[in-house]
Amino acid sequence: MHLAVCICSLVPRIETKTHLVLILHQLEVSKTTNTGRLATRCLPNSRIVIRGQGEPVPNETLWPATHQPILLFPCEGAQPLERVMARQPVDAKPFALIVPDGTWTQASRARRRIPCLTQIPAVAITSDGPSMYKLRTANEPGQVCTMEAIALAMEQLEGSNGANVRNQLQRILHTMVDRTMWTRGRLTAAEVTGGIPAGARTDQPWAVPAGQDANDDAIEE
Repeated sequence: MHLAVCICSLVPRIETKTHLVLILHQLEVSKTTNTGRLATRCLPNSRIVIRGQGEPVPNETLWPATHQPILLFPCEGAQPLERVMARQPVDAKPFALIVPDGTWTQASRARRRIPCLTQIPAVAITSDGPSMYKLRTANEPGQVCTMEAIALAMEQLEGSNGANVRNQLQRILHTMVDRTMWTRGRLTAAEVTGGIPAGARTDQPWAVPAGQDANDDAIEE
């Protein structure tokens, strides 16, 4: 993002029992509109595995032995996450949430290209509202970006703390989207979630406001 609207100082640190594994397609690594990497910045109990670089992803277990894996992707045979959660015994291991990230085509290939994913159960989530992600166009109505999908899944996986996890992930995503929209002239400062740092200008969004360090937090909570 442009320095004037940098969100690094706003990124929350959200502790979870759920372990997130983001399977990131190599073409997404440099895209500024990618949201999966932002999710891993917020969730310290996570890791990124990059695929599609010409070398196969190692055929190894990508999640901790202390966790039970589930693949978040609405492929054929995927069960609603709430149904899977309802069948869990009280003393069950916490989940490792495996999330393929990329375009729809790239994400759908992840399970076929990574051998250790072929035998783990797939789950799907349903959005309870329109996507807040306005930086890319969804292929189908009801589709959400990677970070929104992770937030919805974490709400169920994290039990009593789930709503808090979802809210924090959605807020930083909303801030990122709104500030980016503002630099493109598509939102006014008053419409941006949390506001715009003092001194930032749409005609020079790359410039840090005078007297403000690039890592300073100038947003009003």
